Amino acid sequence: MKKLLGEINKIKLKLIFVLIYFFLNSFLFAQKKITHKVNSTKKVSITKNKVILNNQNPISKKGMSSNNIESLDDAVVLVKCYDFNNNYLGYGSGFLINESGQIVTNYHVIEDVYRIQIVFEDLKEYEIEKIIKGDKKKDLAVLQIKNLNNIKFPFLEISTQMPTKGEEVFSIGTPADPQYMNTVSKGLVSNIYKTGSPIKIQTNAQIAHGSSGGALFNILGQIIGVTSGGDESKDASRAGINFAIWIGELNKLTEINQQRIYNEALIPIKTSFYINYLSFLNDVELYVDGKYVGTFSSYFNESVPDCDANGTINVSLLQGLHYFVAYEKSSKNTWEGSFNLNSTTCYLQGLNNKIKPKNPSLPNNINKASKYASIISGSNLKKHLTIIAGDEMEGRETGTEGQRKAAAYIESHYATIGLTQVAALKGYQQFYPLYKDSLISSSLKLGDYTAAYGTDFISPVNTNENKKFKGKEIVFIGYGIESANYSDYTNVNVKGKVVVFFLGEPKKDGNFIVNGAKNTSEWTFPGLSKKLALAASKGAIGAFVINPTQETFTKNSISSSSKTNVYFPRGTSGKTINYALLT
Repeated sequence: MKKLLGEINKIKLKLIFVLIYFFLNSFLFAQKKITHKVNSTKKVSITKNKVILNNQNPISKKGMSSNNIESLDDAVVLVKCYDFNNNYLGYGSGFLINESGQIVTNYHVIEDVYRIQIVFEDLKEYEIEKIIKGDKKKDLAVLQIKNLNNIKFPFLEISTQMPTKGEEVFSIGTPADPQYMNTVSKGLVSNIYKTGSPIKIQTNAQIAHGSSGGALFNILGQIIGVTSGGDESKDASRAGINFAIWIGELNKLTEINQQRIYNEALIPIKTSFYINYLSFLNDVELYVDGKYVGTFSSYFNESVPDCDANGTINVSLLQGLHYFVAYEKSSKNTWEGSFNLNSTTCYLQGLNNKIKPKNPSLPNNINKASKYASIISGSNLKKHLTIIAGDEMEGRETGTEGQRKAAAYIESHYATIGLTQVAALKGYQQFYPLYKDSLISSSLKLGDYTAAYGTDFISPVNTNENKKFKGKEIVFIGYGIESANYSDYTNVNVKGKVVVFFLGEPKKDGNFIVNGAKNTSEWTFPGLSKKLALAASKGAIGAFVINPTQETFTKNSISSSSKTNVYFPRGTSGKTINYALLT
């Protein structure tokens, strides 16, 4: 009836037998999300507690002609923000209000920022001397540029009048990306909210992320507001609902006079550890707050080194109480101690032979894996993963040359870093057999009729054996099921015969009969293997299986039936029979 030949191609594969400790040293990218906008048009200078008008030659005097807009944005700047490690956090916008270099921006732009840098449109850069005034609730701040050369900066004129609803306005800021620095947009004063604090101007002039702290001008080229944000809901964004803080709020800011608005307790303090006992050299591992930070490779005899000196082990810690453990590998003894950091200066901690061991072994609260995590870096990960994921590795599919190349690369790296080999394996790789079957030929003949493979039938190679069956009698057995409350085998003898059955299981009144539920039973999935095993146990020699929902075989089903994926032999789960799947 059916002949199935399966050629089994053994493939010896290497499995890397390894434990990889991939603990990523976190990259703390504090990308500062600046969601407010930028608008301002006025020149001011700050004397003691109040902001006064500065009308000596402001750019704004010429009004909002196209030529004057070009000169107005000379006084609108980029406010770049950095953390204590000089990592770039993000940016906002700002504008100058007097020639000495006072800048207005949003409070949220410079809050929790360690270093502030001002960039003009000509790309000249300046540091900030101090934050003169500000108010978190009003979301306004006034900064002073560090003007060492007494440069006279371009600045804007501040309007002394409250704007009116419906008047034309312009905004200048840096939306989305610094490459769009000093983008101009035009709109109207849509509304004015005078009852809250701060007083806000609603406008449909476009204001996007990064424009926070920018300038909102009236038609005369005077600052009427500081762009601060917008309603980012879908409907409001479509309607162009954006906001600026009325420039008159500058007169209500409180004095700050600090270099930054930053919690100093969040600044890590460099802490240096050293040893002055020779026997500790290359034998003592240091753990701080439970994490491995290094092994001492230098000692200072009886001298005391400078903080951060060459040969010390250094770690950055926040203010507060910390503890350390020194672990001597040869004796398995530990030395423990604690210290309290309460300043921003470098702290020095020494370990010497006068410290007596406290424990016979490394404490349980020590994270031993941190020792290995400390050698992982972003650059190394990028280097190795770029190679492993590269085109040369050909996808690294199991059993392919690409997989063997990747295994060899990893194995060579383990040898380089001195990873201990498994003695029984004499290396890092374990060999074991995998298989992949492919169909050479399969035939089905009924009397004088020869069925066509792929048209009349298929015989999936992954669930058939390399053998043939032949019979003289065919018996239809419905769904091929036998259960407590349903059976297709009642009074049916299938011994020595070929059985025919449907995939799936019968239903009645919307429920499946076998389990009385709306969900299928195990006779549907795994289903087929269960039915074949049952037929084999009753003496059937082969089976024809009909899928009642499939009239033809797809190209994909024909192709997938003729080969298997790579697999590990697990033996047979029990007696079964070969079958042909019919349409």
